[in-house]
Amino acid sequence: MDADGIDELRIPLLQTSEDGVVRTVTFQLSDIKCASCVNSVESVVRNLDGIKSVAVSPLDGRAAIKFVPKFVTVKQIKESIEESGFGVDELHEQDIAVCRVRIKGMACTSCSESVENALQMVEGVKKAIVGLALEEAKSAL
Repeated sequence: MDADGIDELRIPLLQTSEDGVVRTVTFQLSDIKCASCVNSVESVVRNLDGIKSVAVSPLDGRAAIKFVPKFVTVKQIKESIEESGFGVDELHEQDIAVCRVRIKGMACTSCSESVENALQMVEGVKKAIVGLALEEAKSAL
């Protein structure tokens, strides 16, 4: 590491230590009426990179999908299901974590708004709130 700490700036802010972490997402699907519909959804999702398992229930119209976020996003999974002709009515979020970060050097509300907007653009961040007075950012992942 450089004496001035430049190397630290190259590390992504929300980098995880595990590259092969597996997440689960559950979708509420519409128009699932039979075993053929289940097979269609399962085969489309299985063809995506990073999918570990897919289970679709024709009775309640739910799809539980285990995936590796490094290779595929929830948005890509949702879009692939929609492109196959099935509606995705509801998304139940799992594995929500809260991250608090101390931020020094913010002088005004414009600074805190800029940091908040930047955090909200990061993939995986559901909500971000930056407190100027507390010099802290709170992100829901």
